[in-house]
Amino acid sequence: LHRKLGDLRGEAGDVGNIAEVYRGMGDNQQALRWANEAIRIYRELGDRLGEAMRLATVAAIHRERGEPETALRLVLKTLQLYTELGVKNLLVAQHSACGTLYLGLGAPERALEHFRTAARLGCEIGYTRDEGYAHMSIGAALEQLGDHSGAVEAYRQASELLDRAYRESGMPGELSGKADALALLAKLLHRSLEQPEEALITYRVAADIYRELNDPDRLRKLLLGMSGLCWRTGRLEESARGYEEVLELARTQDETSHEAVALASLSVVYRDLDLLRES
Repeated sequence: LHRKLGDLRGEAGDVGNIAEVYRGMGDNQQALRWANEAIRIYRELGDRLGEAMRLATVAAIHRERGEPETALRLVLKTLQLYTELGVKNLLVAQHSACGTLYLGLGAPERALEHFRTAARLGCEIGYTRDEGYAHMSIGAALEQLGDHSGAVEAYRQASELLDRAYRESGMPGELSGKADALALLAKLLHRSLEQPEEALITYRVAADIYRELNDPDRLRKLLLGMSGLCWRTGRLEESARGYEEVLELARTQDETSHEAVALASLSVVYRDLDLLRES
């Protein structure tokens, strides 16, 4: 209909939406075809913002196809366009995307630059949620660089920001993000900094949030680490309860690998509790 009416702008919007639908269906070939067509139309219209937004779509598709170098080249081009247009709100996401790609390509220093820029921009425009996620990514980059104390501080800041975002919006996504930051913090305290008491407290808070959100996948993975720490620190009953919960979740979801891990771990914990028949 838009084509019949000669409405190029309407057609560009439709074509871009079709690309997103194909992307959602997992048909990346068709998604790329339609997204590139949208870029062509936006260029014809002289709409640089529309062109940049669809360029970001093309970059995301290449990232999903496992082509990080191509995706990074396109994200950097999108970032340049957004910078020239001065759209700070869209720059946050692109800096984060750049950082994620650099991190995956083994360039944590470059990733850190982009994550810090995303955090700064998020703070400037009052996007607490985006600022929080950027700090979570800063923590991941600092971990790769071996700066564990810096990573701990970044994860703590991410948790605080996402907690504030949740209190402002009431959206479960922000609460889930807070739990993710706490899970990363607990894991780092547990494995890298040898602070088991704080790690255990942090694990428990994150686990409670995942239970509240009814997120069994994240809860199951978290409980494996938490239960192992409980066993290490002599909290055998709590360790057993954790592994039993993992076992129940794994069986409910047909996650046989985690079911096997839970059974193997329980055999050790039960042995240490002198429950030899159960072991």
